[in-house]
Amino acid sequence: MPRISRRYTPAVIAEIQHRRRSGESVEEIAAAIGTTPGALRSTCSLLRISLRTESSPNGGARLDSFKLARGELEPLRITPSVETRARLRIEAVKRGIGVEELARDVLTVVAEDQIFGAVLDR
Repeated sequence: MPRISRRYTPAVIAEIQHRRRSGESVEEIAAAIGTTPGALRSTCSLLRISLRTESSPNGGARLDSFKLARGELEPLRITPSVETRARLRIEAVKRGIGVEELARDVLTVVAEDQIFGAVLDR
């Protein structure tokens, strides 16, 4: 299990969740708890705390929350290139986590923060 900073006590985690439900941005929450937006995103990803907003910029489409809550969404299976797998492995080793966990965390942050365009530069 990755090490989580002592700064993220149960009270702080509850505050993060409350502030997000209240509509505060990741940047506002990070400033309020005394951390950076990147550190907040990373820790929330590890703790499985969603920082996702209720609606998305893709015309108002929403996740199928009923299927998501019941765990009925199909698992995602991807096959990155050999070069990509090697780069993921190097980064995972640096962070002391597994390749699958790193890939899951990266995809989670991209999806929850809806930064596909920034990541894909398209």
